[in-house]
Amino acid sequence: MTWTCSTCDRTFEEIPPDAMQLTKGRGTSRTRTFRFSDGSIHSLRRPPIKKLQATPEPIVVPVQQPDTKLLEEVIAVLAELPTPKP
Repeated sequence: MTWTCSTCDRTFEEIPPDAMQLTKGRGTSRTRTFRFSDGSIHSLRRPPIKKLQATPEPIVVPVQQPDTKLLEEVIAVLAELPTPKP
């Protein structure tokens, strides 16, 4: 499991066994502060695990073809109407 230092942004694969823990973290989102054997101090936290989100299926809307027969009938009826007088 990897750890990330919130102070210097370095990542560590594991906490060295000779590191001295200075503070305890509370819960899973808190940092834990360690003093390493070289004297450096790191506030380590585990990076959050990214959850994969399920992608919804795309909504397919059926495309309706225009009803040409109905359109032709409407045009024929309009053609039969008398022209209005001004």
